[in-house]
Amino acid sequence: MKKILVSMMTIALVSALIGGGVYAAFSDTESSTDNTFTAGTLDLEVDSENPWASTVLTVGPMVPGATATTVDIDLENLGNIDGDLFMKLIVTGTTTGVADYPTGVNEATSEPEYLAEGATWDPVTKTWDNSGWVAVNDVDSQIDVVANYGGTAITGIDGVKLDSVPAGWTAVTDLAASGTLTVTLGGSLVLAADNKYQGDVATVTVEFYLAQDGQTP
Repeated sequence: MKKILVSMMTIALVSALIGGGVYAAFSDTESSTDNTFTAGTLDLEVDSENPWASTVLTVGPMVPGATATTVDIDLENLGNIDGDLFMKLIVTGTTTGVADYPTGVNEATSEPEYLAEGATWDPVTKTWDNSGWVAVNDVDSQIDVVANYGGTAITGIDGVKLDSVPAGWTAVTDLAASGTLTVTLGGSLVLAADNKYQGDVATVTVEFYLAQDGQTP
């Protein structure tokens, strides 16, 4: 009986030691400090401006059928991650050359646009009759857009009438981190444009958008 009691006490003591964690084991801990997670950057510079503030297009005076007038626009991705470039042309307004031509001597031959739009000149009274005059303010319908990069046409914009350019963003091409690209932009007046369009102006906003590689605006 005594042996049984001693054995039971021994088992209870070992269980208590194990349950209480009263034992030792070798170990070694190492640590590294100042580790960082850094977000990448996209930063588009246009014509050495950031932000872009200059007026880039002043195309004209255009004549029907003439070779397109173009300008080169230099872009650079100043960021450290690759991007996809998009662009947008927005016609913000069109105006006729003359809203209401003034009365005066020998002016009938000096304003062919006014005559083409329906006004008439009375050589006796030397006054205009604009009762049949209708201003035509859609010169953007007569302009073929030129848009390319390195000679590669920008699909959806190049060769399209200015008034038919897509309203949304149009994909251009990739622009890698620290990469550069030159976009050529301009336009020409179609050969069929007649005197109704003399002096007319289309005002356009040009926008570029650089998205993370594989993403869209």
